[in-house]
Amino acid sequence: MKFVILLVVASIAMCLGEDKYSDEYDSVDLDEVLNNKRLYANYISCILGKGKCSADAKYLKETIPDALQTGCTKCSEVQKKRVGKMLKFVKENHSDDYSSLLEKYDPEGQYKDLYKDLVA
Repeated sequence: MKFVILLVVASIAMCLGEDKYSDEYDSVDLDEVLNNKRLYANYISCILGKGKCSADAKYLKETIPDALQTGCTKCSEVQKKRVGKMLKFVKENHSDDYSSLLEKYDPEGQYKDLYKDLVA
C-alpha cells in the first residue's frame, strides 16, 4: 500500500514538474545579453543553429519549438516577460535576425497569433 501511495505521489510530482519550464536560467542577465554585441551574436547564432551553444542558449533553443506550439503556456510569468522583451528587442533592433527566427521556427506563420501578445 505504501508503495502505491509513493508511486502515485511520484507520478503527480513528475506531471506537475512537466507543466512548467525550468527556471534554472531565469537569472541570466537578459539586458547584458541583448546589449552586448558579442553575447547577443553568440546567443542568436546558437538559436539559429549556426554556432556553438552555451548551456542556457542550448536550453532556450530546445525549448523554443514547444513554447511556440503551446503559446508559452509552460512559461512562468517571469519567463513570458523575458521572452516578450527579447522578441521585441530583436524585432526592433535586429530585424534580419527576427526574420531568421520566424523563418526557422514559424515558417508558415501558424504560431504568430500565439506569441503576438508577447511581442507587443
